[in-house]
Amino acid sequence: MLKNRVCACLLVALLLAAMLPVSVAAAGALPSGDPAYKDNTFVGVSPLGTTINLFDYWLTSQTASDRENPDKFENQGINKDHALLFGDGIGDMQNNYGDWNKWTKDESPRTGIVASRLDKDGYPVLNLTISGTAIDGRDGEESLAYLFDPDRSHEGKAVYEDVQNLLQIDRDGYYSYNSQSNYAVFYQDTNSFLLYDYPGVKKGGASSPDGQFFPFNAVNPDSYSNGLYNSGMTSIDGTINHYFGVHMSTRFVQQNGGYTDDTKKTPIIYEFSGDDDVWVFIDGVLVADLGGIHDLASLSINFATGEIKINGALQNERLGRILGYDGNTLPDDTYHTLDFFYLERGNVDSNMSLKYNLVYVPESNIYKIDQNGEPLPGRDFELRKAELRDGKYVAGEVLAEGTTDAEGRIILLDDNGDLLTIQKLFDELKPDLKDETTALILRETGSPDDGYRSSGDLELYFYQPTSQPNSPPFLLSRNHWQTGAHAVARLTATTEETIEYTDGKNKVEAKFDPENHLMFAVVFKKVEGQWRPISGSPAPAGP
Repeated sequence: MLKNRVCACLLVALLLAAMLPVSVAAAGALPSGDPAYKDNTFVGVSPLGTTINLFDYWLTSQTASDRENPDKFENQGINKDHALLFGDGIGDMQNNYGDWNKWTKDESPRTGIVASRLDKDGYPVLNLTISGTAIDGRDGEESLAYLFDPDRSHEGKAVYEDVQNLLQIDRDGYYSYNSQSNYAVFYQDTNSFLLYDYPGVKKGGASSPDGQFFPFNAVNPDSYSNGLYNSGMTSIDGTINHYFGVHMSTRFVQQNGGYTDDTKKTPIIYEFSGDDDVWVFIDGVLVADLGGIHDLASLSINFATGEIKINGALQNERLGRILGYDGNTLPDDTYHTLDFFYLERGNVDSNMSLKYNLVYVPESNIYKIDQNGEPLPGRDFELRKAELRDGKYVAGEVLAEGTTDAEGRIILLDDNGDLLTIQKLFDELKPDLKDETTALILRETGSPDDGYRSSGDLELYFYQPTSQPNSPPFLLSRNHWQTGAHAVARLTATTEETIEYTDGKNKVEAKFDPENHLMFAVVFKKVEGQWRPISGSPAPAGP
């Protein structure tokens, strides 16, 4: 049964994302002020279904240099009372701070630092035996929630939740970021990244390439030279902010045997290369372990074959077997969550390259706005199961509830804390449903004192074409003429930085400018082997 949880976030005309097999993303705004080389920057995208939390760690203060360890650094800031340490040169120290804090001296990861399953709150757990070391008495089996939980405060930690625009998308539908191609700077005022057209910062170690990932270091004026920003700076410069972490969570659906479509030409993949600690979990189970302080290492997961490679070497066990399935990969039409945890704690090089084309699971969003399109925050709502009594639908069991945030949005969550999708609702309620019967009631509770009047209960029903019993359902509103609220499918189109168009005679390439260019998106459906554009109303045809 679904739990009564929602992320405090609103209703407008009701927008509940339908299960459309398309890749979507949203772009953000430029930071305030004038970043150096602003004309050489571009805004990335934020895929729906993916959440990225960014963390800054420190030992004495957030602005202090990381190149000089304070006295007894193991008891300072983010290190205090913990076994996993951050520090300058820690990997080469002769003191016995545990093998897990030592540099492996090559790309080999130090596996086994964390347990094979996430804890009940969704965070890695240490799997260390601590005995006879300089840090005796620290918990070798503690949760790393102190590092990765945005709601958990800690001395030596700053949280930037749901950060935007780190990734790019290409024409083949791959989301990616590569520090060797583009330098990325995080700006707190927009809670988003700004990407540069070239990489930044020289390597400081012997085996690393130029082009580093240091999100808290902006590009300096007059610092570009020979294809590199901050060209006079190396990864061991005293101004570099080294200690940070990333948690990226992606919800996805397995379809077509792990391929992007039924032609089975392009497999679904997830690839990473970089340093230091990286752990990838799927459905709470560890499937790729690049833990430890090491040189640039890589992992790849192929969702068509189930093959997992670490530094190019095929691992013995396939993905499906690790997760307890009979086959080598995941069963079709199953929903999953991939959690990527990343730490930079070794104080030398920081590389990151990420690429994936997972098929996202659309979320259900509820927005509330006034007649002028302005958001209405602080509105309380309940999503209830509909019950038929005396020929009328009435509100039954509460499935979820919440309050609109400053943007007028509520995001529904299920009992696992995952976004509540239309498919999950449909699967939960399907045993009691008849064709096109009201299934849900969205009700605004409370009595606003600002003159606004609630439009009443919104009745929602599932629509699934009888000719396509295996297609994803749509959630539509039955009484939108009476309430003024409407359930629709949402689609966000994205484009690359450079676009190609015809000026009437010749093909022209130009940098996409939203103020001077219009972009149209047409949704296609495959009918009898041919892709055809979709048009018309989302509602089913009348009799």
